[in-house]
Amino acid sequence: MSLPEIFLRLFRLWRDRSDKKRLLSGSSESLEAFVSRLHGEAATLEEKFRVVWRHFKSRSAFSWQKKARAELLEHYRNNFPANYETTLAEADRAVKKNFVIFGKAISFAENIDWHFDPLAGRSIPLRWWSDVNYYNADVVREVKYVWELNRCQHFVTLGKAFYLSGDEKYARALLNQWLHWIAENPYKMGVNWTSSLECAFRLISWTWALHFVKESGELNAARYARILQSVEQHVHYILGHLSKYSSANNHILGEALGLIVAGCYYPEFPAAKGWRDKGFSVFKKEFLRQVHKDGVSAEQTTWYHRYVFDFGVLAALAAARVGRRLEDDALQRLQKMADFTAAIIDSDGHVPRIGDDDGGEALRLIDGACDEDRALLATAAYFFRRKDLYPGPGSFNEAAFWLFGGDEMSAEKKETPEIALFAEGGYVVLTRRDPEQKLLFDCGPLGLGAMAAHGHADALSFTLSINGEPVLIDSGAWMYLGAGEARNYFRSTRAHSTIVVDGRNQSEMIGPFQWGRRARCTLETAELDGDVLHVQASHDGYKKSGIIHTRRIQSNERGWVVVDQISGVGIHQRD
Repeated sequence: MSLPEIFLRLFRLWRDRSDKKRLLSGSSESLEAFVSRLHGEAATLEEKFRVVWRHFKSRSAFSWQKKARAELLEHYRNNFPANYETTLAEADRAVKKNFVIFGKAISFAENIDWHFDPLAGRSIPLRWWSDVNYYNADVVREVKYVWELNRCQHFVTLGKAFYLSGDEKYARALLNQWLHWIAENPYKMGVNWTSSLECAFRLISWTWALHFVKESGELNAARYARILQSVEQHVHYILGHLSKYSSANNHILGEALGLIVAGCYYPEFPAAKGWRDKGFSVFKKEFLRQVHKDGVSAEQTTWYHRYVFDFGVLAALAAARVGRRLEDDALQRLQKMADFTAAIIDSDGHVPRIGDDDGGEALRLIDGACDEDRALLATAAYFFRRKDLYPGPGSFNEAAFWLFGGDEMSAEKKETPEIALFAEGGYVVLTRRDPEQKLLFDCGPLGLGAMAAHGHADALSFTLSINGEPVLIDSGAWMYLGAGEARNYFRSTRAHSTIVVDGRNQSEMIGPFQWGRRARCTLETAELDGDVLHVQASHDGYKKSGIIHTRRIQSNERGWVVVDQISGVGIHQRD
């Protein structure tokens, strides 16, 4: 850490200890005091509640709200009949408090235990947030299993089910669970206040859920005011805990988006403009830092690539809500991100899972099993009016429907080039036809910033699919903290289709989300010579042993040839 980062962390430690003393003494603001502060000009407390309520009821936030509800529902049911049934089925499970978290079924007979660790089968005690050491397996096995439910993305499902069906049971369940969450998660208490990014995810889900149940009789002024008070608390937490310096990866982008969402969709707050100005300022700087000019996420992970793309789209929509526009350089880079996905996706919708993968999503607008990468392309097609990105009709278009209105679009597919080069991101895509073969060659940097937190030691590895069927794959990431030593295996060189020398990794792991010495790649050749595709690159990850690894891949109509050259002196072992 740099000296400024050390000072920042010390200051935050001092401030949080002061907050702990104040809040644990019972000096938190009452709902009545919050509403009075929000609209002090109204004559009575009852009138202040009504003012807050009228502000909300009088505005529309999203494009789908601009259409007549009957017209919108007809269009939805005509285009997504299976999605409609899936949403109602998922919502019925949520009403009964039955959930599936990363493939693990959990259910609650009474109220939801928002602090329940499904892997350990126990509840995490409600302590001051910084006293919850979620890196310790004795406290929580894998914290993402706890956070996933607390992202409240099933709130969007419940809200959408109400909007589509008109059945108040969904709105009732949503609001009861929502108020229960607020009651059971006092400000800065418990595992769900340990991450600014998780606060931002909740703000996104809450905002969409709120507008889906806007016309429900279950939502009233007092309930809305209580939600607003928690929204403000989430914003204050994010502002005080932005992921700066060494920890500034996709988290700070999501946190900035949380500030943007709060600032653009909750104009009741006098501070809303300041929130969104701060959010947009941080977002633009970080988006341009975290996405290469060729559209590849600098974290070198295809899963977080999709996260960052979704962050960009949601930020652009929020900007339009208040008459702003993301800067052209950010929009151009966002469009390049879609181009990268279009280049690496195969004919059956598979994208190689390179680097870390937490299994989550920024906003759940499609229920049940979802083709996330085609959904990204559909979203990009509607956003940028690019028919060449449109993946065709399918359930994956539902996200674009809610985001942009999703009128009919026809595909105008471009011929995929035989060589697609993403030099800054460090990927080369080789494509052959009849049958379709797509090879993705990794010859880029390890990851983003000082920690390269989500990168893997995978230099010169490659994946291959044939006719939409993955043949050679990346081994993925499995779990994070809950994996123990297995976390290191899935990040290691041995877990990837590349060469291990002397049993060592190309890059040095010094923590579960941190790297020390790093392999550096050099792309030497990427060309089409007649009918033969050539790509060649090298890396210096073993230079301490005097070794350079060079890999050449070539292809013609007969197949693929991979040639590895190990240059150096001495006796070494190759795996």
